[in-house]
Amino acid sequence: MELITRDIAVLRKVLAFRPDVMIGFGGVAISHVGFLTRRPSISFYDSETASLQTRITWPFISALYVPSSYAGPTPAGRTTRLNGVKELSYLHPLVFTPDKAIAAAAGLDEQRDNYFIRTVSWRANHDLGKNGWSVDLLRKIVGRLSANGRVHLSSEEPLPDDLSR
Repeated sequence: MELITRDIAVLRKVLAFRPDVMIGFGGVAISHVGFLTRRPSISFYDSETASLQTRITWPFISALYVPSSYAGPTPAGRTTRLNGVKELSYLHPLVFTPDKAIAAAAGLDEQRDNYFIRTVSWRANHDLGKNGWSVDLLRKIVGRLSANGRVHLSSEEPLPDDLSR
């Protein structure tokens, strides 16, 4: 139902706005609406694990851009491989200058190595049937890295007290 609702909402916008091309990340709704309205749809993508999403998007997408490191299958004749990753669009040195004061306020330890770990909830559509590290494994990793530097942990789920610090 969510997919149908989203497709209808995008279709209404496209019929009202009449874009020449639609561009998105993932591109599920724009691929369907683009196919129906004969408008080109271009998607940028980087998640090999999202097999359901790719199965319902790629038959309809006009063009796909993936990092050169992308290991999953892609639509023949409609895929361009890019040198780099999407994060370079906002972290490349030509467009981003780190501010050490902001980093220090967030806990950066300039005297030691810093490690950043991000854990997710595994509830996104491209995570269906997938799972990540157990809390015990996360504890072991944090313990090992803590011996060598400062660990910064970001989590979509509440962390146990011993990891929340």
